Amino acid sequence: MTSDIAESLVRRCPVALSLHAERGHFQAASDECARVFARPREQLVGASLLALVDERDRDRVQAAWDAATLADRDVTLRYRVADDVWIETDVRAHTDADGLALACASRRVAAPSSAEVDALERETLALARCHRDALVGMLPALVWFGPVAPDLRSYKLSYLNDYLFDLTGWTRQEWFGTPGFWRDLIHPDDRDATLAATEQMMRGERSTGPQYRLRARDGRYIWVRSAIHIERDAAGVPVRMYGITLDVTEFVAARERSEALLRELEDKTRGLLELSAPVIPLGDALILPLIGVLDPVRAAHASTTLLRAVHESRARRVIIDLTGVRALDHESAAAITRMATAARLLGVTASLTGVHVEVARRLLELGQPLGELKSHLSLAAALHAT
Repeated sequence: MTSDIAESLVRRCPVALSLHAERGHFQAASDECARVFARPREQLVGASLLALVDERDRDRVQAAWDAATLADRDVTLRYRVADDVWIETDVRAHTDADGLALACASRRVAAPSSAEVDALERETLALARCHRDALVGMLPALVWFGPVAPDLRSYKLSYLNDYLFDLTGWTRQEWFGTPGFWRDLIHPDDRDATLAATEQMMRGERSTGPQYRLRARDGRYIWVRSAIHIERDAAGVPVRMYGITLDVTEFVAARERSEALLRELEDKTRGLLELSAPVIPLGDALILPLIGVLDPVRAAHASTTLLRAVHESRARRVIIDLTGVRALDHESAAAITRMATAARLLGVTASLTGVHVEVARRLLELGQPLGELKSHLSLAAALHAT
């Protein structure tokens, strides 16, 4: 059905019928609806029903409207508009392919007694609580709140959702009935830091909640992380604390496994580096045979290993054997000359051996300063040189 047809049908309806968007704006209204609200139909369309409600009833009606839209349920609203005129509106929510639509049938009613108004407020409050519990019940997390205690060590909650038992095994009665119950469940190693972080949030010094271990009924500890909101009074004093606590045990375990794998990989990489750049002592010489591609990581490791060996030994010569190196880039060539220069600064002579034609050409093309660096045809020649 097109919107034009729907609007035409609603307008001709003999009862006070109206169609609304999710936030309460009139999309169509009958002439009888305009009479009930004492406004021209043209003024109603596009206006918000909630804006027409007297401010004394607006919060109550808003809560009931939210229950209708978010929980997709039928509700009946009773409220005042201008001049203390009371209106009763039946709200029916419907979700289809086009989204959420609400149809309302309204009528004027006699003013209720003060007792009836109180009953309406209690009914709406119960509806809001039911709606809250339904939404919170779908969250795989602890949702909680309570007044701020002068001492967090005696903090006592006012509300906890049902996920508490699923996560920890503790009941609401145990949690509510014992001041400081939450504090006592925090792992001793985490307790002081968790309380300090919470107090920092209350003072506005940090925005993220602490991560800590919480003891379950069966004795195991669960890693949790909390996000906390502090409600303050007009003077800025904390009066209520709201929080949501997530089970992050699997995340912590996965992170620990990743860190262990990273450490293992680093150990293996370190071992491979040791094998890729061994320093071999032979007489008064230290031989550094290089094979394959000399990337920056290998070059840095080889340089460190060589200089450490020079410092710890009584060697007088360093021989860098390039027999296994067939090609050099600029960084690799620079790394070799830096190694030789550093060795000479430590008081030993440095020389190259096994330099292939392409490597020699590359050293010259790159303009690396060879200085006093000598080169020999073979390792044997280098060892016999004086």
